[in-house]
Amino acid sequence: MAKIAIISCNDRCCMGARQLSSLVKKRHAFCLICYGEYHHATFRETAYVGDEADEQLLLELVGQLSPDLVGFSYRSIHANLAAHLAGRIRSKLKMPVIMGGIGATSDPDTAIRQGDIICVGEGDFVLPRLLDAIDETGSLDSAVRKTPNLWYRTDAGISVNSLERLVSREELSDFPFIDYDADNKFSIVRGELVENDGRYDNEIGAYPMLTSRGCPFACTFCHNSTVHDLYRDQKYCRQRSVASVIAEMEAAKNRPDTTMFSIYDDLFNVNRRWALEFASEYGKRIAMPFWCYTHPMAVNKEVHEALLDVGLNNTAMGVQSGSERILYHLYNRRTPRRSILKAAAILKDLKCRVQIDLITANPFEDDNDRRDTLDLMQSMPKITRAENPVQPWYYCLSRLTFFPNSRISQMLKEQGINPEFDPGLASFWEMLYELALIDYLPQGAVMYLSYLYDEYKQSAEDFRPETGARWIQTRLRERPIREISELFTGDEGGAASGSPGWIPAAGELTFSEVRVLMDGSQAVRFAADDGMRSDKIKAALNLLKELTPEKRIVQLQSDAAPPAKPFNMAMQDSLVRRLHSELHNRFPRVQKMERKIRANPTLRRIFGRS
Repeated sequence: MAKIAIISCNDRCCMGARQLSSLVKKRHAFCLICYGEYHHATFRETAYVGDEADEQLLLELVGQLSPDLVGFSYRSIHANLAAHLAGRIRSKLKMPVIMGGIGATSDPDTAIRQGDIICVGEGDFVLPRLLDAIDETGSLDSAVRKTPNLWYRTDAGISVNSLERLVSREELSDFPFIDYDADNKFSIVRGELVENDGRYDNEIGAYPMLTSRGCPFACTFCHNSTVHDLYRDQKYCRQRSVASVIAEMEAAKNRPDTTMFSIYDDLFNVNRRWALEFASEYGKRIAMPFWCYTHPMAVNKEVHEALLDVGLNNTAMGVQSGSERILYHLYNRRTPRRSILKAAAILKDLKCRVQIDLITANPFEDDNDRRDTLDLMQSMPKITRAENPVQPWYYCLSRLTFFPNSRISQMLKEQGINPEFDPGLASFWEMLYELALIDYLPQGAVMYLSYLYDEYKQSAEDFRPETGARWIQTRLRERPIREISELFTGDEGGAASGSPGWIPAAGELTFSEVRVLMDGSQAVRFAADDGMRSDKIKAALNLLKELTPEKRIVQLQSDAAPPAKPFNMAMQDSLVRRLHSELHNRFPRVQKMERKIRANPTLRRIFGRS
């Protein structure tokens, strides 16, 4: 019986490795070691190069297990960690190492320098054959030579075996379920070794699973583009049968720790007929909460309504950018703006909670591309916090990663573009995108801010862009203005002798005023009793003295504002005009800015230019 230990880096979910375990554990000894994890509560990974205590635990454990072969299943973002650990195992324990997973598949030339063997492509056929051959021949070298998909080093150089075909849809449906049993599973996290670890990779009891493999799209920034190229003439996107999926869910439902399902398919509802059949069976036999990924072009009212009726409680929709130039010509993601807006309208109408996926820190983008994204986010039908304080729509903002040999990485080299991106600028635009989901800031105000990065950067101080939007959203929702108003005094430091009498509604505040009031509220709640605290509170109090209905009308309402409109709406319309006026006066090259506004459909919409 051959014995292998597979190490997964910062990923206790590691469905690929767990699928391999289910395929071989009846005939061979399979041990899974989860080295580090992704900590969902803090959005942080726990294992890095140089964690000596964890590395020593790993070396001791692998030495005790004494496998015939040590494997690494890793993603590209963990390539350095996997290479480091592989090097220590090879040098300290003198054990052979095989590198696999999408990290090795996407960059085999590097992986083969870090391990003795690498597996390129899907390993479902590969690992069982390799371990069987070890048993048959009694020699790892002989077994490697006769196993497909493997690269290995010889005295003459690198040898590359033939590539095995992809697993078929029927074979995928017949596979044993992903192995979440506790036997021979180990976790090493923050200096602690957990043996027989049968936990999921989360603390909420969400069972991670796949109902399909592969993706119908080949976005340039995604690993799927690499795998598409590897298996160019084969059907890459394969859907398991509904019967197979429901059977796995029934088995998982019987586990006491399962409270819901996390479906990690690249695109869950790609097949309308399959999705409707799944919804029917799921409602009859499972009826538990679940979440999944979707794509704007795949959003279908009939399908999503059926899924929501049987337990869908959240869906992640990949938007990635609001610029059609970026979507079409850079990402190979041909999604018209109108299709994104239509999909959002359907999901809002169905009251479906949505995570909007956006890619930020893209060096191929210019400010016009980013403003197109900002405009799309503001124009998109969505459920805001005012409409549903408990379950509003929210973002997953991911900074662009250039995976090895991905199509976008090749474009980067061809065009000679510097991949480095100013983190401050990235945070600034991420903040603006966050503000686009907030109910109370006028669209013109948010778009106006997009021109003021240099000024914002100079005046931001401790008001960090990456936390600013969430801070404003949370604090203003809790009406901290009232906290400031309770300190209102008629003179400096004297006894309370008055009150503003009127607290402005959220929509009646400019961004700058929100900033001042938030600073004051933060000082009231948390800051030390020092000069800065006092200054911030005084500034907020002084602003409150100015926030009276009469002064606001003089300040914000112009003669052109229709008097018949409600006060709030009139002020917001006036504010857009005022912001445009400030924008007009702020820049010395007024004519150039006016031409930009006239030429840009986004700015014409915001500022009412024709």
